[in-house]
Amino acid sequence: MLKQEGRAWLIVAVLFAIGAFIFGGTVSTPGVFFAPLIKEFGWNHARVSSLASAITLGTIPGSIAAGFVLERIDARIPITSGATLTAASLLFASRANSYFPLLISCFFAGLGVGMASLLPISLVIANWFREKRGIAMGVAIAGISAGGMVMVQVAAVAIRAGGWRAGYVALALPILLIAIPLTVVVVRTYPPGEPGGAATVQPEEEALSNLPELEGFSLAEAVGMRSFWLVAAATFLFAFTVYGILTQLVVYLIGIGYQPSTAAIVLGLMLGFNAAGKVVFGMVADRIGARLAMAVSFAIIACGIVLLLYSQEGLLLASFLTVYGPAWGAPLALIPLLTIESLGLKHYGSLGGTLRIAEATGAVLGPLTIGRIFDLTNSYRPAFALSILCAIVGMLTTLGCKNFRSIATIADEIRAPA
Repeated sequence: MLKQEGRAWLIVAVLFAIGAFIFGGTVSTPGVFFAPLIKEFGWNHARVSSLASAITLGTIPGSIAAGFVLERIDARIPITSGATLTAASLLFASRANSYFPLLISCFFAGLGVGMASLLPISLVIANWFREKRGIAMGVAIAGISAGGMVMVQVAAVAIRAGGWRAGYVALALPILLIAIPLTVVVVRTYPPGEPGGAATVQPEEEALSNLPELEGFSLAEAVGMRSFWLVAAATFLFAFTVYGILTQLVVYLIGIGYQPSTAAIVLGLMLGFNAAGKVVFGMVADRIGARLAMAVSFAIIACGIVLLLYSQEGLLLASFLTVYGPAWGAPLALIPLLTIESLGLKHYGSLGGTLRIAEATGAVLGPLTIGRIFDLTNSYRPAFALSILCAIVGMLTTLGCKNFRSIATIADEIRAPA
């Protein structure tokens, strides 16, 4: 049992690295490229924002494909394939000389990210953990924020030294040299002897509590249920809000008077705070459930954006980082938990892949909408006000989800005396 638990936490560490280099290094960094691309090509904010949207748009087919194949093959295959595609696309982007080749490169990079990161990471964690699933999920997905924090700085340094082309190369190398080898050697979808169900890295007397959780609604059943659509709506609103802020933050801070290097540091710190926040919110979800934990994260996100509107003063910018930083990406760890909590684990692969459509759609429309509103109004205030409203609606939507009842009720019936 101790050996298996140690293996489970080793897998968490490897998944942390996979999320850091594949997702964090690709999805979290487009904002660093905006200023040099605008300077070289003269593109407007909406056009450079579309590059970030292309990445997240690409995650839709990647996530759907990964969701269905993960119910049939080991997670190493989609992770390795997606990682290879992402690295190759970033290298191709470094050689682009016009908008459309760069746009296509970003789309295929996103396709690889969808195959390799969030969905397989969350499914592997769900199958290796039960009682400590929240904190394990938080730690693994914290790699996305920690990696984003590091890779933003790596890309910024590379851009200062060799231009934006060198920045894309710097993002591709860790995927090829670190993420892919670790995946091949360590990652497995299920622990030994668990070919199709959740692991129990806790004493045998708790095994009964796992049996009901192995049930769950199929995709066909789930689409007829309120909770599925509420989870989808909350997922969309989360992505619309935070990816819009993420991609525009550097440009916004430069526009209100901060130096580009300072803006890049703020973005990196925001990603770093969020890495810790995912772990904290994972622990909170273990105690109060994913539904309430995610509602709290939405409320804090709304408060943080209010502070961002008044962040011309250094003290208020620091307050924004302190409030918004730990909360803005926590739903990345909480959405898989909320999905399992509401719809069960058995068909999480297909459910999670389908729900990624909502997330990717929000992540595509968020940056485009924020960029377009700025182009029309020459101000970020109306766009950020819309983001605050979306966070509030997301909180209310999350609270409307219902738990998958048989997780608790069937276990209680099994334990009840005759």
